[in-house]
Amino acid sequence: MAREGSIASRMGRHAGGCLAYFVLFGALAWGIDARLLAGADEDLRPWAGVAAAVFLTLGLGSLWGIVTGYAKWNPKGELLAATATGTLPSEDGQVLATGTAKPSGLPLVAPISGRACVAYFYRMYHVPGGAEDGNEVTEYWGLASTPFVVDSPRGAVRVRAVPRIVDEAAALEGGEAVERARRHVRSARFETAGGAAGILGTAFTMLDDILTDDDAQYRRDWMRDGGPRDPADLVLEETVLPAGAEVSVVGPWSARLRAIVPHVEGVALMGASATAGRVGRLLATEGVARPSILSALAFAIVTSAIAGAIIWAAIHY
Repeated sequence: MAREGSIASRMGRHAGGCLAYFVLFGALAWGIDARLLAGADEDLRPWAGVAAAVFLTLGLGSLWGIVTGYAKWNPKGELLAATATGTLPSEDGQVLATGTAKPSGLPLVAPISGRACVAYFYRMYHVPGGAEDGNEVTEYWGLASTPFVVDSPRGAVRVRAVPRIVDEAAALEGGEAVERARRHVRSARFETAGGAAGILGTAFTMLDDILTDDDAQYRRDWMRDGGPRDPADLVLEETVLPAGAEVSVVGPWSARLRAIVPHVEGVALMGASATAGRVGRLLATEGVARPSILSALAFAIVTSAIAGAIIWAAIHY
């Protein structure tokens, strides 16, 4: 598993932008309080100024996205149109590839379904208080991927990133699924996740791995601290990206590597996402496509209107 830096170092590149937002927020909060709310009730002034500054900062940030070209008129349409051209980009950017998933080497075998695949995520859990309680306790979970290509009309698109599968997990039942789960529990090298957080405690680790692993040869398995459990007593869920099936993958494109990778300098999208279903499901996922100019403009108008309403209410209270 190759890694280049960590999620913290990659996020550090955006620190300047975050700092600018904080400075803008502070300036707006001070200006609103000192200038616009000078005659307002003293108990309301600081809170009204802070609340209004929050919404104005969000609105101005959305407008900045339009000015800088981050927002597009039809971002999803542009992504689909680029896919239909039949050629791969010659520069770094964002790529959507749809075609047959073919592992570069041997395929993975999903631990519960036994399906040949190029990536999977699974978990085994129980609900102590019953179905009505809804408090799920996950005992075993993990994810894995292997390098693969998407055999598309544009050619073979290499994927060198751990894909985040956006499809809904399938609940698996029956003796064969239980036996496969038991074999996995006996043979896997589990890391123990201590404390009450369980699977949530490993979420940052998984995100870090997805955004920094740049060869897609990846596997990690976890178990909750508390001793082994028989999978027959657990709910078995699995999400797979099947080998040989039609899939769609979207992610940052490295022109140098000629592959979809976790991150490319100057490309806002981080991490690859994939689906074995309709491409619309992938494009509807938060963060996959840039915001449209119309949605960014509408957001700016609404947030600015809310800020104005807060200021007006504070003055006339």
